[in-house]
Amino acid sequence: MYKVIHYFTDLEDNNHVYRVGDTYPREGMTPSSERVKSLLNGSNKRGVKLIEESGESASNAIIKASEVVSEKEATESKPKAKEAAKKPAKTVKVKKKTKEG
Repeated sequence: MYKVIHYFTDLEDNNHVYRVGDTYPREGMTPSSERVKSLLNGSNKRGVKLIEESGESASNAIIKASEVVSEKEATESKPKAKEAAKKPAKTVKVKKKTKEG
């Protein structure tokens, strides 16, 4: 059994959709060893590793999921900081005293 690590549509299984975290292959499907290898090593149409062996413990999966969330939060907060830096500082107008006369 394998765990899906990237969303994909299996073109060799009647366009069955696999979402991250799903088990590959789905119940009732027996893929060829070549197909499994192509999904494991990235030698597929997308050129990306789409599945991995699912031998890890549940706690490791939770840790990995929290790392992904932390990375996402970090990348989402960076643009906000850049936007704040782009805003011009408030300017204060100073009135000059003029001599009359």
